[in-house]
Amino acid sequence: MPDSDTDSDVESYLELLNEHERSLASYVHTLVNDRSDAEDILQASKLTMWKKFSDFEPGTNFVA
Repeated sequence: MPDSDTDSDVESYLELLNEHERSLASYVHTLVNDRSDAEDILQASKLTMWKKFSDFEPGTNFVA
């Protein structure tokens, strides 16, 4: 049986990521000229954000 706290964390993370994904992608693309490299960095960043999501404090700036 799935852990409801984990399900809630996953849902919260995905909602925030969906809400801010365009801003995050735009930021990475302004720093990296090569589109493929930028996409790789964005994917790695998303993975890192997920791994660190338990440290995120709701109500703070997700993008920052």
